[in-house]
Amino acid sequence: MTPKLLKLSIASGEDLASTSDLLTDNISAFELKLQDADRFMDVMAATANNTNTSIGQLGEAYKYVASTSRNF
Repeated sequence: MTPKLLKLSIASGEDLASTSDLLTDNISAFELKLQDADRFMDVMAATANNTNTSIGQLGEAYKYVASTSRNF
């Protein structure tokens, strides 16, 4: 997971610690498992690349919707 996390950090323009916190916070919020981390990072990167949203903005948004989305 570390090489992909490093690439996500570079792509987002944020430091590695912030990107790691964002990832782990959201994996916990969505009640995902560690093996889901690669897919989660892929989804975040693809969304950021195809929209006018940054990785940091997505991470913040996910914090607000995670508890609701778990119910679906």
